[in-house]
Formats: sequence, C-alpha cells, structure tokens
Amino acid sequence: MLPDKHWKFWASSWTPWIGLVTVVLFFIAAHRSTANHRALRKENKKLRVELDAAVSSGDQLEEAQQAIGELNREHHQNLYDGSSDFLALLLNDRFKLDNTVRASLYLHDGSRFVLAGRHTADPIHCKVNRKYFKDDQGVIGVAWRSGREFVELPDTPGKKNKYLERKYNLTDSIIDNLRMDSCVYCGFAVDDGKSRIGVILFEATRKGVLDEMYLSQIFEGHKIYIADLLSRFRSAYERVRAGSEEQTNE
Repeated sequence: MLPDKHWKFWASSWTPWIGLVTVVLFFIAAHRSTANHRALRKENKKLRVELDAAVSSGDQLEEAQQAIGELNREHHQNLYDGSSDFLALLLNDRFKLDNTVRASLYLHDGSRFVLAGRHTADPIHCKVNRKYFKDDQGVIGVAWRSGREFVELPDTPGKKNKYLERKYNLTDSIIDNLRMDSCVYCGFAVDDGKSRIGVILFEATRKGVLDEMYLSQIFEGHKIYIADLLSRFRSAYERVRAGSEEQTNE
C-alpha cells in the first residue's frame, strides 16, 4: 500500500487529467447530441415535406374524384333530358301540345324502377315527383312482368282507388300522391335483345285519347332506339350510384 504522501502526490498529479478527460467526454457527448438533434430535425423536416406532399396529393385526388362525380351527374342529367326530348317527339307527332297525355321512361336497376325520362306539355305534370318505384306496383310493374299492359280505370274515384289497390298493389298514400290523375295507362316492357331493362309508359287524364294499337305500332317502330337510350342511361346511372356509395363508405 502506498504511503500517504505518495498517494496524495499521485492523486494531485492526475486530478487535472481527470478533469480534462471529463471535459473532453462532455464535449464529445454534446457534439453527438447536437449531431443527433440536427439529424432528427432533418428527418422531421423530410417527413413534413413528404406529409405535405401526401396531403396535397390526397386533396388533389379528392378534388379529381369530386370533378369526376360532377361530370357523371351532369352526363346522367343530360341523358335524362335527351330521353325526355325523344318522348316529346313521340307525343308531339300525334298529340301535339295535349296537356292530358304524358310519356315516361323507366330503367329497372335490378331491384326497382328509376325514372329515366318524362314529357308532357303540362309543365307541372312534367316535374319529377318520385325518382324510384317498386317493381311490384303500378301499371309499370304489370307491364314489366307481362310485357305490356293497357287499362282504362273506373270513373268513380272510390272504385278507381279500389281497382288500383287490388290489381296494381298501390296503397292509398301512393294513390293520393299521384301528381297526374290519369285514368288510362298503356305500358310496354323494353328489352336490349337479351333481357328486359325497363318500361315505357303512356298515360292520359281523359279517355278516348290513347289508342293501344297506335301506341303499340309507335313502340315497335322505335323500340331499338328506346332500348339504346335506356342502356346509355343505365351506364351513367350506375357510375353516379357507385360514386355515391364510395362517398358514403368513406
């Protein structure tokens, strides 16, 4: 064991070096900490840039999707208007500006009917009241299943409502909400050569106006074009519906 005087000398001679080593180690640790901090800041900055780019891309993607959705809706409306213009030509060829006659075109989307076009000279009856209709109700439901349907309803309101309820499965609330109080209907199922895709319906608020034979000839002469109208309308309708479902799921 060292004598006390030698131990004191040894301790006193190494103390400055220990202090120096401590300072050096401190600066090394500080330098490493600074370097690590700079690297972290650099990485954070890079991540922020990437995040901003991702957000911007997401915003651009959302804007693009909204623009596509708007174009699809506009195309869908244009096809509805085109179908309505065609129905106007069919009616005006025979009925001119008769307010009592209306023609409507319905697409079957697999579970229900969708209004695809409508025309009458009466602007009130030309407005859209409902867009969707059950396929087991109304004259369009019977025409869909049987291929065609022509009916003149009873004149008495009570008998008329009972007839509509019994034969066409219409409830009182639906009957009360019918905007056009028609008493004659004539409907034809439309097919694309493979399967039925919709129905065209003629109706009038007074009897003696619609002739089933004449309307049948009109339909047979234009059924290929009518089917083409419905096929194009279906494509636009399905795109709009798909876009709406995507937004709902987001």
